[in-house]
Amino acid sequence: MSDIQLSVQIKQRSTRACDACAKRKIKCNRRSPCDRCESFGLCCSILREYSKPGPKGPWAKKRRARIQVPLNKKAIEVNTIEIPTTGLGLTETDVKHQATVQTIRRCLHIYSQECYSLWPVVDRSDLSTRLENKSDVAAYALGAALGAVVLERWSRLGILSEEVASISLNSEQLAEESESARKQILYQELPTIDVLLSCFFLHIHAANNGQITKASLLLREAITLAQLLELDQAKNYIKRSDNEAQLDLRVFWMLYITERYDEH
Repeated sequence: MSDIQLSVQIKQRSTRACDACAKRKIKCNRRSPCDRCESFGLCCSILREYSKPGPKGPWAKKRRARIQVPLNKKAIEVNTIEIPTTGLGLTETDVKHQATVQTIRRCLHIYSQECYSLWPVVDRSDLSTRLENKSDVAAYALGAALGAVVLERWSRLGILSEEVASISLNSEQLAEESESARKQILYQELPTIDVLLSCFFLHIHAANNGQITKASLLLREAITLAQLLELDQAKNYIKRSDNEAQLDLRVFWMLYITERYDEH
C-alpha cells in the first residue's frame, strides 16, 4: 500500500466503517484495526468505492440533474416534449407503424391467395386502402390480428415462401399490436364488424398457441359483439345493402360454426 493510500485510509477512519463491518452491517469503532477485525483476525481496510450520501436510485439522479440545470434552460424544458426521431424526421412510433402496415399488406396478399376460403370475411383491397389512413385504428387492429393468424398458420404448417421470408415481424408482435390498437377504440360502446373480426382472429391466434382461456374469452366477446350488432336477427338484414348483408351473414355463420366446433 502506498503512502498516499495509507494517509487516505487514516483520514477516512473517523468517518467510515471498515469494509468487514460494513459488509456484515455491524457497528465499527473505526480504529485501525477496529476491535471486531482484531478479535476475529480479519483484514481491517477501507478499500470499497465511496458512496455519496443522500437518496439513491433513478429518482434521486433525476432530482440532482434538475438542480444542476440553469433556471433559464429549465424554464424552456418545462414546455418542451422531446420525441425520438429518425434521420427522415419520423418518430419511432411512425416507423414502427409503417413497418407493421407493410407487414400487414404482405399478410393480406397471402390471405387472399391461400386463406380467403377459410375466412371469407375480409376484403383485401378495401382494408389495404384503409390502412393508408393512420387514424383508422379499427382497420389497423383488424389487419394486425389477421396478419398474426396468417403468419402463425404458415409457421405451424412449416411453409416458408418468399412473401413470408421478407416479413420482419412475427405473429406474436402483430397480435400485440392488434390488442394495443383495440384498447384505443371504444368498441364496447360503438361495436363494429371490424372490431368483431379483430376479436375473432385474435381468438384463433390464442387457440393455436394453446391459450385456451384467453381464446374462449375472445370468442365469447366476438359472439357478444355479434349480438349487439344484431347479426342473429334476420329482420335486420333487410335494412342492409347486398354486400353488407352478405358480409354479416358470413361473419354470423363463421362464429356459429366456430362456437359449435369449440364445444366438441
